[in-house]
Amino acid sequence: MPGHLSDYPYVIVRLRCDACERKGAYRLGRLAHKWGAEISLDQLLFKLSADCGWRRAKHSYREGDGCHVYFCDLRAPPRPPDLPPGLAGLRLIKGGKTDEPEEVPTRRTRKATP
Repeated sequence: MPGHLSDYPYVIVRLRCDACERKGAYRLGRLAHKWGAEISLDQLLFKLSADCGWRRAKHSYREGDGCHVYFCDLRAPPRPPDLPPGLAGLRLIKGGKTDEPEEVPTRRTRKATP
């Protein structure tokens, strides 16, 4: 996880809280202009969620209560890159058509002429 705002990997900084279902998105450039590029991400998270009602002391007496805000793009595991179609290869499907079609014998019949 990056330590400072200047190390943040995306242009949009998204955060969310699972306790109160709060979410937000901010532009990286505006945040760097307002608080400086070398602010730590923990400090930035605290400043962006300063008005959260769950951060107040009255909720902190129970374990597990409180603000659970986090950067949602940094928590998710990275997706593996998709392979180009040329590198994916072909799959063999059992029960599919054979390589050479079987010859079906045709039976010719003559029409009777009167």
